Amino acid sequence: MYRATKEKMDQVRAVILEMKNSTPPIKPNFSALAEEYGMTRQTVAKIWSDPNPERRERKPKKSQLDPYEEEIRDQLVAYGITMASSFRYFQNKYADLEDNPFNCYNSFKSYVTRKQFREERAQRLKEQKQGHVTKTDEKDAGPDSEKESE
Repeated sequence: MYRATKEKMDQVRAVILEMKNSTPPIKPNFSALAEEYGMTRQTVAKIWSDPNPERRERKPKKSQLDPYEEEIRDQLVAYGITMASSFRYFQNKYADLEDNPFNCYNSFKSYVTRKQFREERAQRLKEQKQGHVTKTDEKDAGPDSEKESE
């Protein structure tokens, strides 16, 4: 089975544009080009009919977990609870809902990854650690400097 990769399609697009821009325009042999670049002749014909198709932007799809985003963020970022524990918490909390959105751990995990809550948590922990180190250094410096002056 042929598989048209982006690179191959770009190469065919370049060849086809060259043929279309030549004087007089040359209609390619779709089968020969398809065999040369490892794709179907229908794909080559599609590129011939529209060599520069406009890319359509996809609308972001809403998730069932969107209404709970702030609560999930609080659990994972503010309180530092693990993803699995947080998932179990929400699963139990919303168990009485007829259409429970917390029925699949993989969906929850991909939602958390897509929203980058883990990165927020890592950044917050890093900031806290840096703040903690400077406060510790100040505490250590204070009593030592008093003992030295006495």
